[in-house]
Amino acid sequence: LMVALERVKLNTARVFIALTPQSQLADPSTPRWQFAGIDAVRLTAMEIEFAELSQEFRNAAERWGSWSLELVAARGYINRLMDSPKVVRYLAPRFPEQFAAFQQGLETTPRFPVLENP
Repeated sequence: LMVALERVKLNTARVFIALTPQSQLADPSTPRWQFAGIDAVRLTAMEIEFAELSQEFRNAAERWGSWSLELVAARGYINRLMDSPKVVRYLAPRFPEQFAAFQQGLETTPRFPVLENP
């Protein structure tokens, strides 16, 4: 899902670790990251918001199933590939049927929720 959202970055992972409750960390005895300019009140608000977002994700996984969420990620990945001129120049002449299938798949409206890049 993070690939589909194009949010797989080191700082994103650090924020996730910082906002994960201490008891849920792999090593709860390790102190969490502190971010400059973020006081305890703001960090608490961010933790609450992160918990709500995590719950929404779990609800979506329960409602739509993990398979649908994997399709969202795959669709985002294929969309990124098809946005690359180099990939298009390679695929189109060598694998025209698969290339057409990728294009058609991206043009078709999905029957599951697609998270768009904000």
